[in-house]
Amino acid sequence: MRTPFLRSPLLARALLVGFITLGTLISPTTLGQPTELAHRATEARLGEAEVSVMVVRATEKGTIDPRLTSLKRQLEIMRFDGFDLLSHRHQDLSDGESMTVDVVGGSRVRVKLIDRTKAQARIRIELFRDNEQRFDSTVRINRNRTLLVGGTKQDDGVLVFPITVSY
Repeated sequence: MRTPFLRSPLLARALLVGFITLGTLISPTTLGQPTELAHRATEARLGEAEVSVMVVRATEKGTIDPRLTSLKRQLEIMRFDGFDLLSHRHQDLSDGESMTVDVVGGSRVRVKLIDRTKAQARIRIELFRDNEQRFDSTVRINRNRTLLVGGTKQDDGVLVFPITVSY
């Protein structure tokens, strides 16, 4: 049996547009499935993220370490003039994974990549000194951007932790 109404190109186009619209409206969220399914699909597309943690000593006098020139504009906002890069570590992390960076003076920084979207990542930053937690914060950082976190006093200055999440 033939369906003569499909012979009309206008009607066939209208049906096609209707099916596409219906397919767009029905998503995992509207079907009542958990939104985590959509999150996992996004994570699978994003893969791992490179998390970079620098340890910088900021002092009232001095110059900016040449290895920090990409951060010069951000560093100049601070009330210090001297910035020395003490260490730099980067690691590829998936959502839920963390990395730890040892800092001078028996301190350490732990950064956990909680989750991320196409635009930004949510990370947890913890600072420990002699195994005692001194700082704990969860922040959002824009994709491929650097966040400066002020740390503890160190000798004649302050430790600063530039943290970058790239993906």
